[in-house]
Amino acid sequence: MRPERARGWDTGLDWQLAGTAGLVSLTWFDTDFRDLIASTPDFRSVYNVQRARTRGLEAAWRGQVAGWDVRAGATSLEATNLTAHTRLLRRPRLRGDLQVMRAWHDRCEFGAGLSAVAQREDVDARTYRVVDG
Repeated sequence: MRPERARGWDTGLDWQLAGTAGLVSLTWFDTDFRDLIASTPDFRSVYNVQRARTRGLEAAWRGQVAGWDVRAGATSLEATNLTAHTRLLRRPRLRGDLQVMRAWHDRCEFGAGLSAVAQREDVDARTYRVVDG
């Protein structure tokens, strides 16, 4: 097993919206991997992927709605095994998140969150075949 190496960059923009409309962020990222450590489909071992790449765009918004602190975000991800010319497993093409929180008195905060992923390849635990999720 060789150690994983990565070289990447990201760039982003933040916009403070007028008044209490919140903050919008956009970030583009790109990472090239050498010897990416990945697990075998049966999860019994790990191996090196000689060359891989992840890149994508993240968008986020943070603001106030009716006294609640709200955060929402979405990520579009391209994750490729460049050696085998396949998609990397367990990395969704699309991901979205929503969190709502509210302070209660001065010492407590409560809230809830929701995450969703789409178009993620994984392995069926019974057959070890690659499946779309």
